[in-house]
Amino acid sequence: MPKKKSFLKLAFSFLAYGNIFVSLSAVSLAAYAIQVMDYKLDFFILFTIFFATLFGYSFQRKISILNSKTPTPSAQNTWIKKNLYINNAIIIVSFVACFYFLYQLPAESFILIAPLATLSLFYVLRIGNWPALRSIPFLKVFVVAFVWGGVIVLLPAFYESDSLELVFTLKKQFLCFSLAFFVFGQSLPFDIRDMYVDKKANLQTIPHKIGIQMTLRICWISLGVAMLISITSYLVGFISWVESTSFVLALLSTSALLIYYKKPRPPLYYSIVLEACLMLPLLYYHLILWFL
Repeated sequence: MPKKKSFLKLAFSFLAYGNIFVSLSAVSLAAYAIQVMDYKLDFFILFTIFFATLFGYSFQRKISILNSKTPTPSAQNTWIKKNLYINNAIIIVSFVACFYFLYQLPAESFILIAPLATLSLFYVLRIGNWPALRSIPFLKVFVVAFVWGGVIVLLPAFYESDSLELVFTLKKQFLCFSLAFFVFGQSLPFDIRDMYVDKKANLQTIPHKIGIQMTLRICWISLGVAMLISITSYLVGFISWVESTSFVLALLSTSALLIYYKKPRPPLYYSIVLEACLMLPLLYYHLILWFL
């Protein structure tokens, strides 16, 4: 039994700290968004999003560690230090794959990719005397939500659409904002997880300023706004009741789960359990269709 537990911990640590699980979560949420936009699921764009997410998260963490003279002893930093070759291999493979897939996207896609890539790059890199974006007080989680909304909705739209007018329709804007609020509400508890680490790095985050309880209230408000946008999208005919219901159920499930995070939990609880919430819209969507 101890060996089995040890193997499971190693496997979950690899999925979480190697950024595999968050990349799969991005693919799952993108698959839901693609179906909501009435596009056919295309593995090319899903692989693009997977490797873009994998490289983005892995590269940012690597640069963050290199830029720090004394890296904070977080669970992920400790895992990277112990598995340096694996982590470097993930970065190299994901970069090559990311370059391959992005190179084949329509040229118009770079109207979106360029600003999002710049945001991701300067999230951890400084420009002269200007601090990295993640170092600017309270900005970190907003950048994450904005980039996720753009990648998950607008990137597939650029890939599938023939004109910019079809990319920036009101329906897609509603969807983009609803998913961004979902990601914001789901991501904010990670700042609760990192409170000790961020404090040592002198990073000002929302939980530091207002505390855990108020931070969770903001999470619930954000998820409520996402729910309101989704219901409005259904009422105006942008999405079907199945698509709206599956998203609302995911939001309600995430809201209920957040009660468990009123106190800081072990890192893997965030990286696996909370990250899995991003997979719920697609899961509920197919469950409802299966029952029908």
